[in-house]
Amino acid sequence: MIFIVQISIVIPTLNEEKYVEKTLRSIKNQNIKKSYETIIVDSYSKDKTLLIAKKYGCKVVHCPPGIIALARQKGFDVAEGNVFVCANADTIYPRNWLERLTKPIFDKKAVASCGNLTPLDGNTIERIFTKRILHPIASISFKLGMHYAPGETIAFTKQVFDKVKGFNVKLKTAEDMDLIKRISKHGKVAYVPDAMVYISMRRIRKWGYFYYITFHTTNFISINLLNRGHDKYEPIR
Repeated sequence: MIFIVQISIVIPTLNEEKYVEKTLRSIKNQNIKKSYETIIVDSYSKDKTLLIAKKYGCKVVHCPPGIIALARQKGFDVAEGNVFVCANADTIYPRNWLERLTKPIFDKKAVASCGNLTPLDGNTIERIFTKRILHPIASISFKLGMHYAPGETIAFTKQVFDKVKGFNVKLKTAEDMDLIKRISKHGKVAYVPDAMVYISMRRIRKWGYFYYITFHTTNFISINLLNRGHDKYEPIR
């Protein structure tokens, strides 16, 4: 029997042994009838990241550190599926995530789709902020054509990805929003709030609320209006 991959999930990694096993376990346990592969693009981790990746049967490729757009691109360069999905190594994916995220694409209603974020280890204030402010803003931004596209949970067809020539590997940040912005010129991008994922709060803990919100807000505005993202994004481990 020939195994045909329908969905390819790409995850960049760099010394992610503290998080990646939970991520890969959640991806392995997806409730979906479509076939899928998981590709780890590793930037020469010095911990147990690769051992964990192999344990979960991931395809592994390598990429120099520093530019996540390049890592994602290298992953999709070897992908076998016709639907591509971006994910992150410190994120937990509920069992129905992949089915919900890719449904508009397989139903031929969209060429790309974006999911939603919620804190994995957030406090009450952070959960309220996400539900009452972040989610409504994301919905409004889609209606205005300024797509809020978190790299933890976006999907698109291989065909449209190739048409826009993939990621802009010169970008240090906002590569996800830039890609979806260019894809939107070739078809509908669906917002799927039910494709919710649980993200680590480690960057907020390191940066603090003000800097985190300011950074991502200005990055969102800059990439949508000026086609330019911030040029620095330090690894947080």
